[in-house]
Amino acid sequence: MFIKQLDLFSSLRLEVRFPSGKFSNFIGTMKFIDYKFKNVTVKISLEAFDGTISKEEFENKIKEAFRQSGIVVEKEDLS
Repeated sequence: MFIKQLDLFSSLRLEVRFPSGKFSNFIGTMKFIDYKFKNVTVKISLEAFDGTISKEEFENKIKEAFRQSGIVVEKEDLS
């Protein structure tokens, strides 16, 4: 009996770009990837412009939420 060899990937490395309104779609796909692989790490590059935020809001809302969630900010570029 002949068994067909499947095309299998043992690792993935993807760089993706999507609008913030599609984040839930990304999370759904991430859940599938997480199911298929033992080790999955996500690295996100976030860009925000055409608006403002105070230093206090940034520290108290964003940085604190990241800290509480165990999210490590590897690089900051603030202006």
